[in-house]
Amino acid sequence: MWARNKFLEVPFIHKMAIALKEANETDYWIELLHQSQLLEKQGFDSIKSDIVELLKLLTSIVKSSKKNPLENNRAQ
Repeated sequence: MWARNKFLEVPFIHKMAIALKEANETDYWIELLHQSQLLEKQGFDSIKSDIVELLKLLTSIVKSSKKNPLENNRAQ
């Protein structure tokens, strides 16, 4: 079981890191749309709060997965 989890660990961390990069890029484009006045403040505020939460979540997942990969696998 440990060997199987170890095998799955790297793709998981990689996928979460990609998701984090995509979320950062989305945040950039949302900011750009807002600054260019193509996105109204109400829509921006709603989307921005969701993106911030997503960035926090993905950052936490990536950091904890890289920090303690063996502990994460044992918990599963």
